Amino acid sequence: MREEIETNGARVMTSHRDIRDAVVSAMRKNGWSFRRIWREDRLRYWTRRFDEWASLPGAIVSRYDDLVSHLPQEVGRIAEHVGISLPDGAAGSIADAYGIDRQIERTEAVRQRREAVPKAVGSVKFDPHSLLHHNHITSGASGDFRTALRPSQIRAVEDVCGEWMPRWGYPTDRPALRPAERLLRLTYRRAA
Repeated sequence: MREEIETNGARVMTSHRDIRDAVVSAMRKNGWSFRRIWREDRLRYWTRRFDEWASLPGAIVSRYDDLVSHLPQEVGRIAEHVGISLPDGAAGSIADAYGIDRQIERTEAVRQRREAVPKAVGSVKFDPHSLLHHNHITSGASGDFRTALRPSQIRAVEDVCGEWMPRWGYPTDRPALRPAERLLRLTYRRAA
């Protein structure tokens, strides 16, 4: 990618999300257990990959919450970054077409097409235009981790990502753990 940037003028756009919500999203979308994410060291992999993209020359970084809550402004920022002058109202129109509610509608349409096609014929895995899968978005909300993860899991994520989180504006919760939860926390071991 660095070569594309330096040689061909490629532009990088990336976004970050609270890693605890990213864990919940991966669990829901992929049917993964927390233990699988933990043992495959996905936390370090995801944060390291994000940091690699964000550190590329001229990268523009958006916060997931801003993409959901302030999409017209983010569309304008991204357009400016890639050198596109948008006419008045265009950022709002683009935001209306690709906001979270519309994206959820698209995932629902993929789910319906998937259910309508017999598995023997071939399953509809994703929408070819949006690349959204049938289960790509469950709620789109931030903070789902507080009800979806156990306190021991939240603490485990925060222990691994404790330096990454505040760097990108995510305070840690550091939930207190009961003795049984502290013991459960010991079961989160990485594969050798």
